[in-house]
Amino acid sequence: FSLSTSQRSNTNIVLMIVLTRLITASTALLLVSTNLTQMQALSTTSPQKTVVVTGATGRAGSRLIRQLLDQQQDTTTTTTTTTVIALVRNATKARSMFGTEEANGSLTILEADFSNLSSLESTLSSSPLLQRLRRDPNDDTERTATTTPCRLRLFLACGNTPDQVTLELNVARAITTLSNSDDDGGECFCVKLSTAQPLVENSIGVGAIHRPIEESLKVLYHPNRYAMLRPNIFTQMFDPSEGVPLLAVDLKSKECTHMYADSKISMIDVDDVAACAKSILTSDDPITDHGGNIYELTGPEAVGLSGGFSNAISSIQSSPFTITSRSIEEHIIGTGLPPAAVGTITPFLRTIGSYGTVTDTVQKLTGRPPKSISDFVLL
Repeated sequence: FSLSTSQRSNTNIVLMIVLTRLITASTALLLVSTNLTQMQALSTTSPQKTVVVTGATGRAGSRLIRQLLDQQQDTTTTTTTTTVIALVRNATKARSMFGTEEANGSLTILEADFSNLSSLESTLSSSPLLQRLRRDPNDDTERTATTTPCRLRLFLACGNTPDQVTLELNVARAITTLSNSDDDGGECFCVKLSTAQPLVENSIGVGAIHRPIEESLKVLYHPNRYAMLRPNIFTQMFDPSEGVPLLAVDLKSKECTHMYADSKISMIDVDDVAACAKSILTSDDPITDHGGNIYELTGPEAVGLSGGFSNAISSIQSSPFTITSRSIEEHIIGTGLPPAAVGTITPFLRTIGSYGTVTDTVQKLTGRPPKSISDFVLL
């Protein structure tokens, strides 16, 4: 049996087509297999995380949002590994700061009434991004402190107001409902922004507000699904463009007086506080790495305003700038506060003025040293 020349030619063409299709199919299967392997590796090394940030329009929270968005894309792939949600009480204010980021989809802004727990829970549960994190109530898979992934992370911060305890704990409780767990933190890890260590430990000033919140979180996010940040006073508080009148340094002339002129304070740049929070919130295993820890955050050294601060300012002006000392009482009255305020806020101010402890926590959490006074003024 033999084929004609034309038949042999047609047969060869058919064979070539079949072979080509086989090669194409094999290549496609190989690509699918490779992609699956890469996706499995990604899910193992860079699990999807959702970070909910409260206080997103404040000093620390707004900087945390910026830093999370800057690092939103994994450094080795184009796959987004962190979803960022700003949970705010005033969406208009948040959009004035992050409207572009919301428009391009890199940030979600949720407005909620923090004072109303049921309303807050409703807002959170209706969010498509948060709905996917809800635990199936019929899922009886055992959860342990070491195996639950904690895909949901909360940065808890509200302004220092009389109802701060209620506002923050309402948020903390509402977040736990997303994992259908009322007795512990479920699949959520909480990073609480507190205040300076001696204020909390001795319940002085705003420390008396933060302490009961910390104690409640230890129960709500048991076991060890929390970390507390206790920063010293922010360097930005002394900046007249960002701080409060009681603390801001008056730069309108070549000299001024201040109650902290000669006090050695280990003040910290709020950018460093945000960086520490980001490091914890984006950890692949926050429970093992940070669970139950209380982090005392300070700047690199204890300095007085009449030294490091005035020297840094002098270096960028045409003439020297000096800061001389006056008493806390004189300073309070001199900034326009009523005499009755002296007895109320003096313990707080004295504690901050004597808080010169220096820690290496910023270095340990971020991998870099904290910013100095010169860094703040010159940069």
